[in-house]
Amino acid sequence: MNKRFSRKIPFLLALATVSSVPIGSVFAEQAGVTSATLREQTREDISASYQILREHHPGVHNPFDPKFASRLEKAKDRALLESERVLTAEDRVLAIEVINQMLGDGHARIQVGYNGSLGEWPRFSAAWRGDGLYVTSSLDAVPVRGAKLLSCDGQEARSLIKKEMLRTLGRPNEAGQWWVFAGNYFNRGKLSAQPAPANCQFVNPDRTIANVPLKWEPYPNEEFERQIASAQPQPVGMARLPEGIRWITLSSFSPDARQAAEYKKIFDALDAQPPEFQGDRAIVLDLRGNKGGSSTWPQKVAEHIWGKQAVDWALADYFRHTEVWYLADSANIAHFRNAAEKMRERGLVDLAKWAEGLSNSLQATSAKGQRFFKEPYGKQILSSAKPATPRRTPPIYVVIDGGCVSACLDAVDTFTRFRDVTLVGAPTSADTEYLEVRRQRLPSGRGSVILPTKIWINRPRKPGQVYHPDLMVTDLDWTTSAMVSRILKDLKNRH
Repeated sequence: MNKRFSRKIPFLLALATVSSVPIGSVFAEQAGVTSATLREQTREDISASYQILREHHPGVHNPFDPKFASRLEKAKDRALLESERVLTAEDRVLAIEVINQMLGDGHARIQVGYNGSLGEWPRFSAAWRGDGLYVTSSLDAVPVRGAKLLSCDGQEARSLIKKEMLRTLGRPNEAGQWWVFAGNYFNRGKLSAQPAPANCQFVNPDRTIANVPLKWEPYPNEEFERQIASAQPQPVGMARLPEGIRWITLSSFSPDARQAAEYKKIFDALDAQPPEFQGDRAIVLDLRGNKGGSSTWPQKVAEHIWGKQAVDWALADYFRHTEVWYLADSANIAHFRNAAEKMRERGLVDLAKWAEGLSNSLQATSAKGQRFFKEPYGKQILSSAKPATPRRTPPIYVVIDGGCVSACLDAVDTFTRFRDVTLVGAPTSADTEYLEVRRQRLPSGRGSVILPTKIWINRPRKPGQVYHPDLMVTDLDWTTSAMVSRILKDLKNRH
């Protein structure tokens, strides 16, 4: 099942739809490159990546994470050991991926280019739905839609998925990562860790058992395009559904000019509502497809729903013991200064002022010979906040998915400060204490390193902590109508 196909695509394109950070530029595979050259390039990029992380990752100097530097060094050493076995471009990717897996952090990773084929599939697709992998569509009579995978070639399904997909694509200790990546188990390419299974056992929706010999064939372009299209989130916006539900789609916290204009429309419409949102049975804040960005946006959403003073107090109370430490090095100083310029060009004046002020603070801290600019975040917001009664609202539902990380998690932190908020959907993924990323190119030009710039100290949500939904949605088709149905059922049960 390891045939080569001529239809080349950037392998990481698929990851771009689920990653919390953008994918770097992809370098083309070099024709005629020998295995010895590949090994040399791999070692060079591993060593350079380690040096960048060693110099610029705030964890190296974090007194609350004293083993970080040794973890990083062990990751480098293991990756270099793996590099000795590099024979192909796939081996190179997997060797470098060792560091990413050992760091286990979507905000600190190495990204290198790789051109891979579409690979093969067994003529059906699957998705993780809470307790297992389920067939969502099939071109043949078996397996049937809705069948749950039990095993393949005599091995239990969960362990197979963990070995195959989550070895390179995810963090298996985070529940949401299974929802994001496990469905790719039946998409096989050159990076596959194991031979493609020959026979799999499923339990059908009627509880009968089906033993299915798999028919592997080239993955069709149209199926790949369908999968990419289905992964695209709905645009930012607000609508009033016939069921009396106000549906607010928050699919991006890194809005472009058009999305920023949509946010303004949402804020204006919310402000124009009567105090109790008369006529709304419920308000839904839909975070599906949101991979993060700036936590300013969910905070603004909350302010226009519950009131600014109430949000200020809720967050001040929540973060009262929290500090944010920014690594005050030259790279971060330049990064935030450049960010300020770009924000100003986009008309984001307030964010530009914040980034410029942070850059100046980092520079002043560095000039004093200090490692971190320590922002007393909790004390700052607590000093200006006062207890306030939140605006009355109908029941509020927050739709979450497995890809929710970074500022998306910040949004859940914020929204769940208030009463009568129910989480709907799937478990989220998680963050570490290291956030606010920048990108640094490798000297070779063959990839880049994603680096966090700050540490959350005493953040109430712990590193690795996920949010679990109050109402799990396990429908095969994860559509808005499925979410509406689950929410309407909950509203009915309230009365």
